[in-house]
Amino acid sequence: MVRSLEKAAAWIDEVGLALVFPKADLVLPSLWEQVNGSPEQNWAVRDPDGGFVRWSEEMGFLWGAKDDLPAAGLACVGKHLARVAACIAPRMLPTLVAARDDDAPEGRLVLTTSHLVEQEGPWGAIAHELLARKWPLPATLPALPDARRVLARLVLAHAGELTAADLAAPFGWRRKEAAAVLDEIAEGREAEGFRIWAQP
Repeated sequence: MVRSLEKAAAWIDEVGLALVFPKADLVLPSLWEQVNGSPEQNWAVRDPDGGFVRWSEEMGFLWGAKDDLPAAGLACVGKHLARVAACIAPRMLPTLVAARDDDAPEGRLVLTTSHLVEQEGPWGAIAHELLARKWPLPATLPALPDARRVLARLVLAHAGELTAADLAAPFGWRRKEAAAVLDEIAEGREAEGFRIWAQP
């Protein structure tokens, strides 16, 4: 169970890419599942009538961690995958940036979470920064085809098997592009009218 920033950062580094909260149509792992021990949405403690009492201990940790991780320089956090909050291991940022399609709005990595700014009221405000300034990238990035193969292998390793739609969804790729990458790195088969790829 993840209960410290250091353990959260180590897990994110191990998996490379993860969502903050699970999403049914995305095949990536989530930090919430590591904190909570399951994908169950037990985010709050409620009274017998269902009224909100307080956030669960797990949610309390994760809610702060998603802002503290980038503030401490431990993980990149932002809406960088499928327009939902995601955690990116710093080592994966050059690959993710290199794999983007500049013609697709979903593929652009411009702004990222920097830190939380305290303000009046119960919630702080999230400060954003240019991704390239918060996380300096090497002068030379991988070639786009190489970067996409790396990401495809990573997602395939998490999921076990994929459709082209499964691979395309997190990155905003076209299905035809995802299928071409999967043809290069995996074994495909027809199943129930769909083409599914698995590790060879």
